[in-house]
Amino acid sequence: MTETEIRLRELIAKICESPASLTESERRRLVDRLLITVQKLPGLVKSSHLDFLEALDKTYWWLSQNICQFNPPSNNSLSYEKGLTRWINGYLYRRIQDLYQQIPFSPFSLDQVINQGEEDNLTWLDQLPATPGLPTLNGLEIYIERLQKEKTQDVFLKFEFYVEQDFDKRLQNCHPRHFSNCNCQMLCQRILLQNPSEKISDISREFGVNYQTLKSHWEKKCKPLLREILVELGYCSE
Repeated sequence: MTETEIRLRELIAKICESPASLTESERRRLVDRLLITVQKLPGLVKSSHLDFLEALDKTYWWLSQNICQFNPPSNNSLSYEKGLTRWINGYLYRRIQDLYQQIPFSPFSLDQVINQGEEDNLTWLDQLPATPGLPTLNGLEIYIERLQKEKTQDVFLKFEFYVEQDFDKRLQNCHPRHFSNCNCQMLCQRILLQNPSEKISDISREFGVNYQTLKSHWEKKCKPLLREILVELGYCSE
């Protein structure tokens, strides 16, 4: 039995064996840990569709609501881990199919007038706020913490998934000179996403990097990059 399988069994058991004894926050924490573990399953279906993360979000939400309906494999030819992966893939595959069956979106101009004939013509662009409410650099940790605590699990998972996969290596390629291991992906995982989080001073000692060098890299390089990614994903603070 692998370490991942042991972890999956323990988490699912805690969530499902006595659900009435769990508070909402306790269940949410357990489900968050389960979904983070599930993301690392090597056999999950993937797609090159531009909206694949949308299908993935729906799947994670469905899993969080229906995990107790999972029936472990009854034969020895399929492990618990692979059985769970196959069960999840069945739903995920259907959501990917939905993406390809969607009617293409017809774009419209933000300059289009929405009150034609009135004295002061307004456009869609006029309805947008002048300055989007985006997370500030200093509030990035608070922003991520809020995402984890609120009932916006899909938001947290999309950001965590992006950081975990780092498809285009943007985070991994951003690091202090001669210290590629101290890249923004690793720092984000250990400072923001890990619970409990680690201190920059501890990480600097572990990798033999000057504290001020690592702190400066985190503040001036990683935070702006993470903020940029959040904006690209379409999120803003309230």
